[in-house]
Amino acid sequence: MPALFLSGIVTEYSVGLLKGKAQEFVYNPNGSTLSRLDWTMDNVAMLNAGTSVRLLPWLVVGLKGSINLDGRGTLNDYDFDTGFCPPSTPGHDECHSNSPTKLRRATMLDIFGSADFVRSGGVTVSALAGYKTDNYRWQAFGGTANYGPLSPGLGISFEQRWSTPYLGLGFAATHGALTVNGRLIGSAWANGDDTDSHHLRSLLFSDDFGTTKMVSGDVGIAYRVNQYLSLTADYRYQNWGIGKGPTTVHDLTGGPTTVFPGDAAGGNNISQMVSLGMKVSLSPEPMVGGGLKDEPLARPAVWTGWTIGVTSGFEWQRNSWRTTSLDSPPFPPDASTASTAFDDTGERAGLFLGHSWRTGGVVWGLEADIGKSNTSATKIGIPGTASAAELAASPDATVVSAGYDGSVRARAGILLAPPLQVYATGGFAFERVQASASCSVSSGSAWCSDERHQELSKLTVGWTAGAGYEWVFAGNWFTRGEYRYTSL
Repeated sequence: MPALFLSGIVTEYSVGLLKGKAQEFVYNPNGSTLSRLDWTMDNVAMLNAGTSVRLLPWLVVGLKGSINLDGRGTLNDYDFDTGFCPPSTPGHDECHSNSPTKLRRATMLDIFGSADFVRSGGVTVSALAGYKTDNYRWQAFGGTANYGPLSPGLGISFEQRWSTPYLGLGFAATHGALTVNGRLIGSAWANGDDTDSHHLRSLLFSDDFGTTKMVSGDVGIAYRVNQYLSLTADYRYQNWGIGKGPTTVHDLTGGPTTVFPGDAAGGNNISQMVSLGMKVSLSPEPMVGGGLKDEPLARPAVWTGWTIGVTSGFEWQRNSWRTTSLDSPPFPPDASTASTAFDDTGERAGLFLGHSWRTGGVVWGLEADIGKSNTSATKIGIPGTASAAELAASPDATVVSAGYDGSVRARAGILLAPPLQVYATGGFAFERVQASASCSVSSGSAWCSDERHQELSKLTVGWTAGAGYEWVFAGNWFTRGEYRYTSL
């Protein structure tokens, strides 16, 4: 999603499909592989956004990020030479399970600087430096195995984190309204780690991958519609190389915590993404040589009519859970653990459509929006089924996740200057909340008499209110910042 090499302030949005695989390894002391987890990302819908600013004629700084809008994939879990699984080759056996997964979170953040050192004949070459960080979170449910039946519920939760400073090169070649651009970056100072919760075994693995390598490349094409708007298509490849380091095993049943030093664990992550989108110059320079007429950069105070836009932001969410009754078999909830909060933070993307009217210095109107965040909170144990100590060591698990949300709101704003207004907004809100509970007979709970997994998806309704600003920077283009509180 390159957005460098343009003058002034540039913002961009695109939607893409992410495909890739993350791996976790456990190694024997002799270096051979004891087990491997392959977590796939199967055409995950992503929203990409970015902003860059040209501080000097040769210097650009900016940031860009990506968040997932959904999450599909599979987990393939391999254990080698266990002594009780079907043979793979003479003298060796292999345990293999395959489970559908939900990618609860995929976020990528990149802060960068670009210094041009070649600018000639529509071609620009730049030196790049920056810092990037990625975070992924999966959960695997049920599945099949070659060594026996699997519990239908939540089996493994896995989170993988990567970060690194980097250096690289960027390029752009412009001919008329068409620009081809891209970059190649790399690092020998990347760091990674993960946490791997095996719920049915009540074990939590924490792995440190140490220092490894990262390489990433992207290429894109942009067609400039006018001095403000360009349409874009991009491809990106990224490879976090295999890192190795120690692992710590936490026994959640109260057993000992064991540290395995050296290269006891490892991990990597490889992905590709294609995306389509647009970028908008908030302080454009008219094109030269491309057949477009140089026009004054007027900022008319247009505050009436229809508006449509794309948003991205950050969300803090708290869901309150209360177990009121248990059946099959009937069992009174433990009052000390029946109520709890599922808190999480995440990223949110959305679309909005509205209509405004102006009366003197007051702007008022109506607006509707719809969006999706990647907030998802997991608790060990099922609230109300046992005491706090028993839940902490339980193989059971409860998950509460955010689905799609939206609102229909009234707005009222005051013009502080012809291109700037501040406003308040409020109205009706809704969100689809998804919850699941997984129960294993190995938990020892008097209520859990059988392996079970239950999911619930419910549309909740309520209200929302907030405030923000809007700034018209060119023509009919505007930018917005907003905070809202929602109660459902």
